[in-house]
Amino acid sequence: MAKIFAADRIVPTWLAAARGLSAAGGVGQNWVLEISDPASLTAEDRTTIDRVDGALRVSTETSIKTVAATIFPQSVYRRHGRPAFYEAYLQIIRRAKKKGTWGTYAWRMIERRAADPGRTINPLDQLVEKLKRASTVGHRYKSNYELATTSPADDLDLPVDVAAELPTYDASRDGACVANIPCLSHLSFKLGDADDVHLTAIYRSHYYCQRALGNLIGLGQLLSFVAGEAELGIGTLTCVSTHAVLDLKAWGGTVSGRSLLQSL
Repeated sequence: MAKIFAADRIVPTWLAAARGLSAAGGVGQNWVLEISDPASLTAEDRTTIDRVDGALRVSTETSIKTVAATIFPQSVYRRHGRPAFYEAYLQIIRRAKKKGTWGTYAWRMIERRAADPGRTINPLDQLVEKLKRASTVGHRYKSNYELATTSPADDLDLPVDVAAELPTYDASRDGACVANIPCLSHLSFKLGDADDVHLTAIYRSHYYCQRALGNLIGLGQLLSFVAGEAELGIGTLTCVSTHAVLDLKAWGGTVSGRSLLQSL
């Protein structure tokens, strides 16, 4: 059964969902997090983020900032702005990508193979332009189109001005893989009635100790980027974890992990 956790900011919503997972035995299906103000962080939120980050750095080779940057490279965007940050990020990731890995979500959003051999497209920039056009001269059709029926190039070229789909799963690359494939499957942006844009993210598998908080921060930054560049307001961030796991090992094990969760 689906469980819904709703709050105004990222950190309280994530914390409620993580505690819900703890009460449910550590595993849940269709955990739905709805965040009405995903761009806001209070001083208390930042303290929680720092404490989780500290636990991650001790037990894993990652951090909250690193996880968030796999979805949206906020520091590169701040340094270069749009559109220059696209190429700057691609240069970084091409150098840094480890052999045998699939890269980052941000890379897949910025560069995908086009239908024509030898060409690439930038789905993220197409999405920004599409939403900007819809909010100024386009029509606000109430329509939707889903992952796996077409390619990103086909979807983003359609004359539908209220919805934009950004799949991160690539059937040509990921279809034959059993492991080492993206957990974030799909991003759906919707133009709201109040000149704002909303984002729904769908995860096939979601680890709430090691990844989820950083994921949500990255998604909030992505939504802020899209809204700002499309000259729209920031709407609601909804995250659907179709398989949610409270992976306490990422915080040092069951005992220390539960202790941290209870103290946040």
